[in-house]
Amino acid sequence: MPVNTLIALIILFVFLIVFLGLVVFAIVFFRLWIRAFLTGTKVTLFDLIGMRLRGSNMSTILDQCVAANQAGYPISCKEMEQAHLQKVDIEKVTLAYIAASKRHEKFSFQELVDAERQRRLEEILNS
Repeated sequence: MPVNTLIALIILFVFLIVFLGLVVFAIVFFRLWIRAFLTGTKVTLFDLIGMRLRGSNMSTILDQCVAANQAGYPISCKEMEQAHLQKVDIEKVTLAYIAASKRHEKFSFQELVDAERQRRLEEILNS
């Protein structure tokens, strides 16, 4: 095999690997970012990449951010990720936050996260 052909094949292989990496990036991150953008939820591609690097469940976090935003009580994705990293049930806390906000109760999202970590979320909401 001539040297020029071998070099051309190596260059083609490198471009193919880069192209596949970009396709995977687009599928994983861009799809989530588009969903957030279309719902008016503020999150950047760098936020999503950071979530991935920290091992957070990007889809779950984004789903809850979108739910809170659509309900009219936005929670930042950074706050949501912090709650997720604290191993709380973010769906339960988000729904509790939305319900409390609709009843005009003055609980912050972080207060409800702390209550859930201490297993007393229902107690606080029912008082």
